[in-house]
Amino acid sequence: MKNTNPIYLKAAVMLVIIFFDSWSIASDENKESSQVDGAAIGSVNEHDIQTKGVLDRIGDNDMAIILIEELNEEIAVPRHMLPASSRISIWFDLKLAGESVEEISIDWQTTWEEIEMSKRLMEALRDLDI
Repeated sequence: MKNTNPIYLKAAVMLVIIFFDSWSIASDENKESSQVDGAAIGSVNEHDIQTKGVLDRIGDNDMAIILIEELNEEIAVPRHMLPASSRISIWFDLKLAGESVEEISIDWQTTWEEIEMSKRLMEALRDLDI
């Protein structure tokens, strides 16, 4: 197995994050208001909740299941409403209003941190040599 220098790997991932962040900002400027779970994206409500969630799976009827650890809940969002680069285990920044998702965007930083933690845990398990 070829040993990849982690500095180069991290630099490459950061470039991808920067690209997607700038692409997301550019596409958001050109995007009209759209619907997620029946709520208009971009509306402001005093009962909005800002939180993070992770894409767990695609369930029945093409619904994306997002786990929200902070609230100990899962929500279902139509798959077509997810950001274009969404994949299983991708983390999102979410704005919730009641049972509706008003905004959803990929949180590349949290996604990267979770991937790194998973790698460290796998290495620790391998080092146990059970």
